[in-house]
Amino acid sequence: MVGLMKYVSGIFKNKYVLSLLSNGSSALIGMLTLTLLFRYLSLNDMGEYSFFLTVLLFFDTFRSGFLSTAFINFYAGEGPVKKDKIAGAAWIIAICITSIFLLVNGIAYLFVDRVEDSSIRLFLQYFGVIYLFSLPFFMANCVLQARQQFDRLLALNLTNQGSLMVFIIVAILIGELTVVHVIYCYMASNLLSSGIAIACRWTLISKIRLVSKPYIRELFNFGKYSVGTSITATLMNLSGTFIIKFLLGTAALAVYNAGSKLIQIVELPLRSVVFAAMPTMSEAYNQGDRAGVLRMTQKYIGLFSFALLPVCVATIFFADYAILLLAGEKYVGTEAPNLLRIYMIITLLYPAERFLALTIDVFRLPKINFIKVVIMVAVGVLTCFVAVYATKSIYAATLSSAVSIVIGLVFGFLALARNRLPIPLLGILQLSSFEIQRLLKFARYRR
Repeated sequence: MVGLMKYVSGIFKNKYVLSLLSNGSSALIGMLTLTLLFRYLSLNDMGEYSFFLTVLLFFDTFRSGFLSTAFINFYAGEGPVKKDKIAGAAWIIAICITSIFLLVNGIAYLFVDRVEDSSIRLFLQYFGVIYLFSLPFFMANCVLQARQQFDRLLALNLTNQGSLMVFIIVAILIGELTVVHVIYCYMASNLLSSGIAIACRWTLISKIRLVSKPYIRELFNFGKYSVGTSITATLMNLSGTFIIKFLLGTAALAVYNAGSKLIQIVELPLRSVVFAAMPTMSEAYNQGDRAGVLRMTQKYIGLFSFALLPVCVATIFFADYAILLLAGEKYVGTEAPNLLRIYMIITLLYPAERFLALTIDVFRLPKINFIKVVIMVAVGVLTCFVAVYATKSIYAATLSSAVSIVIGLVFGFLALARNRLPIPLLGILQLSSFEIQRLLKFARYRR
């Protein structure tokens, strides 16, 4: 019994488990919060908040895309002096980006009464203040991830999402909930999370005094490409939605979403592993272990690809039941189950594409990732539009995803090989087979 308790305790100290818990719990609380809003907001207010949040998160990509990957890559595994200077440089860049948002917000606020659309008017009134309130919370996320302190990151993210839900429940209990009240709750939760992050000294805001221009330039030169990659990838995710809506209609879009949204359940653990692997790989690179980074890439690709195989097979057989559970009976007789099956097969390529992209960033080649994503988006959007327009079939939309992923894979392998960083396919199979055998032996020993 004691051995079992130690084993369970060890699992919950594992950084990959903590990363999954952090992302998973945030997603779960976010879903519960949305459920409350759907029930207590009017249809018009819910639409306005959905638009507000979508635009807010899109513009936040400028800050997160510019700094998150750059900070982790340059911070992890370095000496204390360099870490402090990188933290100071990151804070300067973050303050500059946030100041630009505040300036634009201040100018826009003077003309907000002339804007007829109420959704846009709400965004122009509040977005700068929200970015200001969330700045320490955002920087703490970067610092804790780079330090691989995923237990603290879990606590911070739970505080952020949990307090938002609590504030909304309180607003429901004391009176009628409106979209403005929800925005106030959103601001309050970010202000609370930022306050806790500062009080716990997780933001490293005091390191601003140690900043130097070379480190600002280093982060900026990396970030200008990573932000382009993030924004372009976001646009790629939105393009299919617009093409289906305008060429096939809103009903087809609902079916498409029902068939594709379940893939997010698979993406959650993959994103969590990437989230936890980034500082480990960056630390190895900063300590000069380039071969170690390539070994980790091969191991992660192989292990995650093998882990997805049984999930893929199960999805193919039980897709109808999954759609019934997610979307309801009216979607079972549509194309949704087959869309889910197709996307699940495409998902088998995700681990290789994601970890190749991560490896390229770790080796300080962000321009290559940016070019890759631009090509993926251009080809994917063109393929999707032509295929859907020509066939008038919702299945044609899946073709663009497959084509984009394959292009990303080929581009990633060739880019690394061109920079004398080859990832052999045989090496992936050999290393992942060895790791699977080792894990199975460890599991039998624990029993």
